[in-house]
Amino acid sequence: MQQVLVWLILIEIIGIVSFLITFKSFHALNDRGFAISKVIGLSTLSLLSWLISVTNIIPRNTLTLYLILIILTIPAIMLSYYQKREIKIFILSNWKPIWWLQSLYLIFFLVFIIIRYYAPLITHTEQPMDLAFLSASMITNSGVPLDPWLKGETINYYYFGYWIFSDISKLSFLVPEISYNLAISTVPALLAISSAGLVFNIIKEIKTRFWVGTIAALFSCFLSNTYSVLAWLSENLISSKNFWNSICIEGLKKSEFSESLVWYPTQFWWWFNSTRIINFFGANCDKNGSDYTITETPFFSYLLGDLHPHVMGAPFVIAFITICLLLTKINISKINIRSVSLITFTTLLLTISNFINMWNTPILISILFMTFIVRKIYQPNIPIIRLFILPTTITLISFLIMTPYILNLGNSITGIYASHSHTSLNHGLIIWLPLWILIVPYMIKDFLTSQINKNIKQVIFVSVTVTLIPWLIKVLSPLKSISDGPSLLEFAVPVSLMVFISIFVATNHTIKKGLNEDSIFTYLIGLGFLLVLIPELFYIGDIFENRMNTIFKFYYQAWILFSLGAAYSLKKIFELMQKKRSFKIDLIIKTWMMLSLIGILSGLYFVPTSIKSKLEDSEFRSLNGLIDIKEKKPDIYQAIIFIRNQTNPEDGILEATGEWDESGIFSRTTGIQNIINWPGHQIQWRGSLDELSIRNSDVETIYKTYNNQLAKDKLNFYSIKYGVVGPNEVIKYGNKIGQTFDDIGYVIFETSTIKIYEFNN
Repeated sequence: MQQVLVWLILIEIIGIVSFLITFKSFHALNDRGFAISKVIGLSTLSLLSWLISVTNIIPRNTLTLYLILIILTIPAIMLSYYQKREIKIFILSNWKPIWWLQSLYLIFFLVFIIIRYYAPLITHTEQPMDLAFLSASMITNSGVPLDPWLKGETINYYYFGYWIFSDISKLSFLVPEISYNLAISTVPALLAISSAGLVFNIIKEIKTRFWVGTIAALFSCFLSNTYSVLAWLSENLISSKNFWNSICIEGLKKSEFSESLVWYPTQFWWWFNSTRIINFFGANCDKNGSDYTITETPFFSYLLGDLHPHVMGAPFVIAFITICLLLTKINISKINIRSVSLITFTTLLLTISNFINMWNTPILISILFMTFIVRKIYQPNIPIIRLFILPTTITLISFLIMTPYILNLGNSITGIYASHSHTSLNHGLIIWLPLWILIVPYMIKDFLTSQINKNIKQVIFVSVTVTLIPWLIKVLSPLKSISDGPSLLEFAVPVSLMVFISIFVATNHTIKKGLNEDSIFTYLIGLGFLLVLIPELFYIGDIFENRMNTIFKFYYQAWILFSLGAAYSLKKIFELMQKKRSFKIDLIIKTWMMLSLIGILSGLYFVPTSIKSKLEDSEFRSLNGLIDIKEKKPDIYQAIIFIRNQTNPEDGILEATGEWDESGIFSRTTGIQNIINWPGHQIQWRGSLDELSIRNSDVETIYKTYNNQLAKDKLNFYSIKYGVVGPNEVIKYGNKIGQTFDDIGYVIFETSTIKIYEFNN
């Protein structure tokens, strides 16, 4: 409990400091930037600590972090003193939205910290990697974090999300296995408050802001696809084989009637398959899958517990969109303190958002430039050159700040290719139904009722251009192969049509009424459809040579954008229901409302059922992600603590190589580098790596050789100071391992099952 309170208080202090600094600059926002103050504060603190680290100005340690926080607090106090009357008036007149936003943050944090308390382990999927990068970030005093699984190399991955939470961990004096679970609970809380805040700052009507913002937060963090309903039907009811063949999703099939129906699917980890919907098994569902992609929703990510960049980056994307909202209101022809500070924070959030998850880069840069293009639409007198100077400058400065990271980042991207696999319409609807059932009818209704004016040519030009750009890229991309799966026309064309409709409606609103709430939300919806469309046409090539990652990363952001749009669409439905209308129209609206409710409930059904399935077999109650090792393998846990206290960041440790499971257990939990681990992931991060097999062979040689000099030479080559002889090593290399270790080193830690050696230089 104490650890949770310290963590929350620290983030709260950082948020308050940030709020006091940005209060004046964010005057055009209804909440003065309160909703994104925590995100901005975390961004500022961590970017400063990172710059200090990579420039080697002073060591980056806990004391340095507290000094940075104090330095940031000083101008916050000074500004609050000079603005104390304005701040007081704001707080007194806006205590309800402040209380509401803060309550959302705490409630969402509480929900997910309870889930982590009942399922704390950091043992499966990508969690070991996430823990390794968090641990490495925590022990880094100078320079970029070292790769715990490749001695002598830095992390070749977008690691800044881990850096942010490592800063909070160091400030809180927490070990990584505990801060990991606190971090994965903090992310949805930040997403909830940021999403609600964005809605609050867009919508004009005061009362409406609260419930639409709350719905947006709920949709963003909890709503899922309809797979859980299908899984329940598959497991509990007699159904047609033809029906399940038409659905054609792995794990869903005809079942015999169950005498006692259960309220949730009972198959082991059935909920994991909810992210593996898009595939092609042939017309009769009788072939091997050809397009096994990943379609996570935020709630799935939080339940799974992978602290991955796409998960950590979501709140920062929403914060960036909020900043872009402000950019539409500043006078770009005048340079003053307010405009300079706003541009500074825009650059900050663009840098951090890209740094956390590089897959966000094309999305965020597009949003930035579209912000100024939209200004040109409703302020046509502004010279177009002036409009592009500012976003170009912001982008260039952002990349300049990241130069030390970019220069160390190896490239595993092979190019942009035309997609040779496509999504079937039924798979697309299974994924998006809970959100699209609200959004699509609203967009079509707005499109059909749009009044044509003298600027219709401009509206059509903008909407056609945005819609056709992805298709043009497809034409220019080299086609690798032709799939016999679903046709490109089956899903891409309807989605492309929705891109056109959304941009048409948004642009029309903008020309007629300026940038108002209707146009803003519709632009966000249009961007969501565009992100869904892109993987149908082309993909970013990597080691997998398919569109898995493109769908994975683009769909994730689209889900959040659609959640905002769906919440606003719900508002528009309620407005329609309050108007006088004919019986026919009334019936259509009520039917739409009823179907929308069914769609939403089908998406929310995933929450209790997946939680039940996830937690029912969990035997631990703790926030310690290594509690299973602590209780079941105490020797290994003691060794972890010993290594953590004994070693320095530049030291190396020898342990068994492998993939998944407990491979690299000591390096992942301490951040200390071993020679090689998770070679498959190393290839993903770095592309081809010729030395992997050499390193793997060298580890085996060191453990098995009887040649003292050979073992010593290889240990010195990799600068390895410590070596482990434990259960994993015995399983991997046999009982007669480490025969030379007593000659070239000495035991510094020993239990009945494990020894740790320190090698002589």
